[in-house]
Amino acid sequence: MRLFESSLGQVTADLQRLTPILDLYRGDFLESFTLHDTPAFDDWGTAEQEHYRRLVVRGLTVLSQLHKINHDLPAALEALTRALAFDPLQEDLQRAARRMQYLSGDRAGAIRRYDHLRKLLDEEMGVPPMAETRALYDAILADTLPIELQSPTTDRRRSLSNRVTELFNN
Repeated sequence: MRLFESSLGQVTADLQRLTPILDLYRGDFLESFTLHDTPAFDDWGTAEQEHYRRLVVRGLTVLSQLHKINHDLPAALEALTRALAFDPLQEDLQRAARRMQYLSGDRAGAIRRYDHLRKLLDEEMGVPPMAETRALYDAILADTLPIELQSPTTDRRRSLSNRVTELFNN
């Protein structure tokens, strides 16, 4: 886990470097390990698990953005799907995944993903999706979502590289 964390701290917006680093994450920290009658240890272990999960979700989000810049929408969607496995209630990632599905030509899948999220939010939290989430759904239903793919310019890569540095150093 320490190698995973230290490697992420050195990463830039480089697809070839980020992918093997994210492959170092193979499961939760001390998964299924516990000590009897040690609530402080359990609390520490839970905090460490959450820390590493946040790092891998950040990394997968960046990986998705890099794939999108390179016009590899299936790989971008796969990275977001992996990130959402950690927390399917993250609406920003859900919106990005739905956008990738739609842009990949899977409009029906994007609609199903919204319906699943809506049910999940209702069951888990008793709330409807955010306004931005609903607006994206409406645009997909109406088939009016603008195609926003741009060529991978140096400025976009530099901007993403700066965001990567911010993400992993905070």
